[in-house]
Amino acid sequence: MSNTKHFVDQVLTDVNLNPDYVAIPQDNELFTLKEQISSYHHPEYETAEYVKTDIVSVDHFRLRKNVGRFKGNDQKVYDTVAKSLEKGYKVGKLPPIVLQKEDGELENWLVNGNHRHAWYRINGYSTMIVDVYRRKEGAHEEDVMDEIGLLHQPQPDGTSSCYEDYKARGIAWVERQKNDNIIVTQESVDTWVDKYAANECSLTRANLKKHIGNNTVKQSWMTNYTRPDLVKLYDEHGFTITDRDKKIKGQVVNRLFEASQTVGTLRGFLPVFLRNAADGIKTRLHFYINTNKVKDGAELLRKIDERITEIEEVLESLESFDKGNIRLRDFFEYGYRPPHIIDTDQVDTLIPLVKVKEKVVEDAPVNMSDLTLLILKSKFSKDIFTASEAYDAIFPLRSSVSKFKDEASFRGTILRELQVLERKGLVIFVNKKGLYRIR
Repeated sequence: MSNTKHFVDQVLTDVNLNPDYVAIPQDNELFTLKEQISSYHHPEYETAEYVKTDIVSVDHFRLRKNVGRFKGNDQKVYDTVAKSLEKGYKVGKLPPIVLQKEDGELENWLVNGNHRHAWYRINGYSTMIVDVYRRKEGAHEEDVMDEIGLLHQPQPDGTSSCYEDYKARGIAWVERQKNDNIIVTQESVDTWVDKYAANECSLTRANLKKHIGNNTVKQSWMTNYTRPDLVKLYDEHGFTITDRDKKIKGQVVNRLFEASQTVGTLRGFLPVFLRNAADGIKTRLHFYINTNKVKDGAELLRKIDERITEIEEVLESLESFDKGNIRLRDFFEYGYRPPHIIDTDQVDTLIPLVKVKEKVVEDAPVNMSDLTLLILKSKFSKDIFTASEAYDAIFPLRSSVSKFKDEASFRGTILRELQVLERKGLVIFVNKKGLYRIR
């Protein structure tokens, strides 16, 4: 009897397991399960080919992006996946997919299987099994995401792609064609939708064709975080998040709140803030957003801005009752948010909370160039950047406070502001190729 067959026979004797599942082993025992999975049929995709099945450290993968899902990881999706994994490893099920780079190393993000990876991490697994694929010649990395991460997103014991996933990936495809100087027609959009949304009904595909064809503004994909993920991320950047009932050590306490709802934030923040201030302890307030509660990066930033405005109003009201030289504001400061917005937020870096005090229209006053400079400094520091990179960095925040009739209007406004900053000597135009840097 082979080791693989003995392993399967042994785990199937466990009366607590469904016979369609085997116990998920840890570490060294994974080699036997890997052999079993290696023998499964692995599909040959149009954009990528199977290389091998391998065992990889769970920590190798960063929580950066779920390439098939517009709003990142989803708690409801995670719960569905968890119910399956708690039964064990499903016999015949293929593992998550990772791409192999040209140098043979593996990418640090998954093409699919992000929710399964989250389950392994949360449940203390140090290693996991993956299928390794490599891009076929002529295929773009984004094409692999469309085919494997979107069209072939695992469905039976996971969850299918949703409308927003198709829409956002379709818009990204349009942008990719434009960047390659390929003319995009409604017919080509229709072809893309029919190919990658083949599992959807005709009405859904018709709506996707309309919305993708009419959309001219780049959408911001988002990364969703669980609270344990965030506590770890902030700790890595030197901020120990303290829950409200824990004893505080030192003169500054770091608090982290989900910022999508008014009542929850104020109710959770104010009592502990006032109590800490009375004890002479300063509060550093950090925000994050559950991306399932916002439609895009612009709304995410707008929600945080709303919470900051509310807190500012409360502080101003409370300070009107202060006596002597005591100011509540001396016991409060704004902290950071996680890098929610893919391609505009720098990966693995906390983003400073910025308060935008003015709501403006398309013809922005000159002082909006100060906001543009602040965003550029937080994104590029001393790095050289192009105008296009500046547009992508600035758009999520500016679109939440300014109105632009189309993308051309937005780019024209930002270009004028770059010229204003150049005249002030705050931004340097490096050369005629359109390169800039912060002075």
